[in-house]
Amino acid sequence: MQRYFFHVMDGRAVVDAIGIELPDLWAVRLHAIKLASTVLADLETGLLLGQPWQMTVADENSNTVFSLTFSANTHGT
Repeated sequence: MQRYFFHVMDGRAVVDAIGIELPDLWAVRLHAIKLASTVLADLETGLLLGQPWQMTVADENSNTVFSLTFSANTHGT
């Protein structure tokens, strides 16, 4: 199994220095989605309007595997 790192950028960088071993990219994507939903649900103020929140997943060689990006924007009044 390969180790993957789940870094978060939300106006600051939170670097995952530990990572987690997962068997394949399907498991990596599933873990990223579950982790992102947990982190977003735990935000005290939620997403800041207009400021994107991003999770970047990297492999052991620091290659970006994929990223998830979320943002909250108002439309109209």
